[in-house]
Amino acid sequence: MSPRRHRPLHRGGALLIAVALLLVPATLAAQAKQPRTLVEEAVDRALTVLRDPSLQAPDKRHERFERVRAAVASLFDWREMARRSLGVHWRSIDDAQRARFVELFEQLLADRYMEELNRFRGNERVLVHDAHQEGEVYRVETTVVTHSRERVPIHYFLHKSGDSYRIHDFSIEGVSLVNHYRKSFSRFLVNRSFDELLRKLESKAGKGR
Repeated sequence: MSPRRHRPLHRGGALLIAVALLLVPATLAAQAKQPRTLVEEAVDRALTVLRDPSLQAPDKRHERFERVRAAVASLFDWREMARRSLGVHWRSIDDAQRARFVELFEQLLADRYMEELNRFRGNERVLVHDAHQEGEVYRVETTVVTHSRERVPIHYFLHKSGDSYRIHDFSIEGVSLVNHYRKSFSRFLVNRSFDELLRKLESKAGKGR
């Protein structure tokens, strides 16, 4: 993958907003509202949290992040996202390895968007557009308007999980997070074992703190 394909995952705090705009409490998610409505109602909640004056001080950085992460956890299907990101290799590992991989994959994303946290300036806007159903998957289209008025398209992909909808992938400027990691993991596993991949992820865990 070329450097240009990696850039959208970092630019202007877009990754942070991509995750954080979905700050929906578990009680709201359980109401099984339509995907577009969930995103629409989540935008105001997310931006309110991120603009909270009491969380802007440098010594509040970790607390701010933990509030974001705790709220996001109930809406993202981390296991499904991890499974899709690992691709065909998921079938060749046991339950213990799967559980550890899901845990580390969530931590990997958490560390990634913690790095983006300081880029958020509070004057970004999120525009929610149409939702499109593609089989059993819903694609909700949004645009993040950054502080520099740059428009960054972000699409969320949700599936029905029990009585609610949960996210298993999102793309920034057309770059799918799941596809991005699937390619990275596949390249790594060509000549290395899955346990080596776990050790590599473990070595990275927590370094964004």
